[in-house]
Parts: sequence; C-alpha cells; structure tokens
Amino acid sequence: MGNRAVVVFHMKDEESKEEYISPAVYLHWNGGPESVYAFLDELDRRKVRTTLSDPSYEFARFVHVIGDFMDDKVVVSPFSIGDYGAGGLSLGVWGPPEKIETEYLKDSQYNQGDNGIYVVTRGGPAGRIVRRWIGYGESFRELPTKEVEKERKAAYKHDYMVGKNSIPATFLKIRPKISSLG
Repeated sequence: MGNRAVVVFHMKDEESKEEYISPAVYLHWNGGPESVYAFLDELDRRKVRTTLSDPSYEFARFVHVIGDFMDDKVVVSPFSIGDYGAGGLSLGVWGPPEKIETEYLKDSQYNQGDNGIYVVTRGGPAGRIVRRWIGYGESFRELPTKEVEKERKAAYKHDYMVGKNSIPATFLKIRPKISSLG
C-alpha cells in the first residue's frame, strides 16, 4: 500500500577504484520519480555539499529534505489509529549496500519493489547521474540510460513537479529562505 523506493548516493573514484556508498534512504511514500527528482532538485536549490569522495553529506541532507516535506503533510495510516507525519511511517535509513550491482541488489533488503532503487552519482551534463533498478525476482533489472531519461522527463511534467501544490512549491512555502537563497 505504499509507493516505496530506496535511494543511495554513490561515487567511484576512477583512478583509485575506491567506491563510496552512502547509507540507504527508504521511502514508504513518495518514492516515484516525480517525487524523488523533486527532492534531488531541492538539494540543488539548497546548495548541499556534494563532494565526489563523500556522498554522506548529500545523503544526510536528502533525509532532511524528505523529512521537511513529510512533516508538512499528514498521513493517515490504515494500519494504525491516528495521524502520523514523517516520523511515523514515511522515512527510514539503512546501512549502505555492500555493492551497487544487479545481482547483489536483487535479493537484498534494498529491493522494496514499487519504484525500485535509485542510485545517485554526482557528475554528468545534468550535474547528477541516476541509475535505476526495478522489478522482482527474475524480472529485476537495471533500466537502460534511455529509459531512465524518458522516466525523468515524464516526471518533470507530473502534477507533483508543477503548479501551486507541487513539491517544489511546498518547499518554497515551508523553507522559503533556504529554497530561494540556497
């Protein structure tokens, strides 16, 4: 009954071959591309430290961004009595995955279904590269770059990304100085 996803920040130093993998962010709600890309854009608006050798800063601020957004909403759980904000149901943090590889991610706790796994790396023409894995069992796979780009373009046309009730508009409302000034 969620809209789950897992987001991990990753960097691989091509010279030393050393890999840096952040802890994983679990989203029970708002794990679709239209939300995840909006949260990543908010990191950019806040001018979050994005050192290539240490994705832990970006990870920490990503958790904060999602917490800000979720705390502005009220989620009524069908499994509990009462209303809950972000602290109740929407956001979790796990240790980092050992590897960013299809075979490892496929049968791990990081594969929560719904919207799959987003692995975010700084760099590329857009300032970030997002790799995606989706599916279960034998259908679990990494999406080709063209599919990820098509998904990203569609996300930017979604109601969550445009208009007065969009995720970006919510951030401008709840954190106007941070979101507008960085």
